[in-house]
Amino acid sequence: MYNFIFYVLYEANIEDGKFTARFQATLVTFFALFIHLALIMAICKRVLISREAFDSSGIADWFNKNKGMYVLVTVALIGFVYKYYNNRRIENLLEKYGAISRPTKKSSVLKILLIILLPIILAAIILTINLE
Repeated sequence: MYNFIFYVLYEANIEDGKFTARFQATLVTFFALFIHLALIMAICKRVLISREAFDSSGIADWFNKNKGMYVLVTVALIGFVYKYYNNRRIENLLEKYGAISRPTKKSSVLKILLIILLPIILAAIILTINLE
């Protein structure tokens, strides 16, 4: 799924240069990965931790006090995704998805939007449901 996102965006931006195409595809792939991890965390929070236990645990205070760490962690994770999609892996993706008939632009955009937006909608629904 993430390889597909990377491939579509890399192919769409290759005219701008390999670095630009790789970096833009990395950012969107990281965003999709982040959204999916946030959905998993929302589900775990809703299922495993009651609101009172979460408030009294001090986790929320830790996150509010250490906001500067978010930037460093985000940059490090984007760097990891950028290094993960190295030139060899990009060539393998081009061979893999290039052998398949090239997807239309509309279908690719629709798939990517569903991959990213559907978890956001699900997380919003999960977090607003009152389980008590």
